[in-house]
Amino acid sequence: MRARLLFLLLISVITIVVAGCGGGGADSNTTGILSAAPSATAVAAGKSLTVTATYTHPTNSAPSGVPITFSDASGIFASTTAYTGPDGKATALLNATNVILADQTVTIVASTGGLRATCDVTVKADKLNVVAAGDEASFTDANTPQNTSVRFVSSGDFITLADGDGLPLANRTVTIKVHTIVNAGDGTGTVLYWQGLPVDLSSPPATITATTDSAGNIAPQYSVDMPIPNTKSSNVIAVVFEAQYGNIITRKSALYTATRN
Repeated sequence: MRARLLFLLLISVITIVVAGCGGGGADSNTTGILSAAPSATAVAAGKSLTVTATYTHPTNSAPSGVPITFSDASGIFASTTAYTGPDGKATALLNATNVILADQTVTIVASTGGLRATCDVTVKADKLNVVAAGDEASFTDANTPQNTSVRFVSSGDFITLADGDGLPLANRTVTIKVHTIVNAGDGTGTVLYWQGLPVDLSSPPATITATTDSAGNIAPQYSVDMPIPNTKSSNVIAVVFEAQYGNIITRKSALYTATRN
């Protein structure tokens, strides 16, 4: 009988010791408080920021090992999971995709068990800018031969590429297309060509690819040939420049006018 009592006592002691060892895990993460804070409220596309979630448990002052999932519904940031340390904090490095077309605000969700916390971050898209300047020329009827053409040569026209922080994006390939809209008084067309660059003229619009310099700029040198009207009137050509970088497309137009007075 005495041996049986000693055996039961030994089993009880072992049970108490095992129950007292937490195994490194935290208490239930379905209760408590969860908060989330980003390292910055805005980030340029293609760059990263950190988001820190803090989990506070009502009875566990050191809730280590609680899994925190970070995600956003838009998919701009890829989902990831981090685990809390003894201070209840879990930090994730999130990378913003660089294929967005415009700035947008993203709600990042940190979640664990039945708890959720959110924080908003603005993701700033790359900026592609096109500057196009038109020109005009005027000729008097007395000193201008019939069927004369005037050539407009660009100067100071730039395509500028920068990231969401305004920093230049160097050595990036930009595709440039040109559309022309002609309203020539004598019914003739126009010729637009790029100087010193290969051009696909097999079908309109004419296209080239060029690479940005260290300042994120491209200076596309082009010329426009247009006939001067045979009568007192104006020929007008609208040139639409279309620049594309990735999924970002920007268009600007310029007018070129030849007038016979």
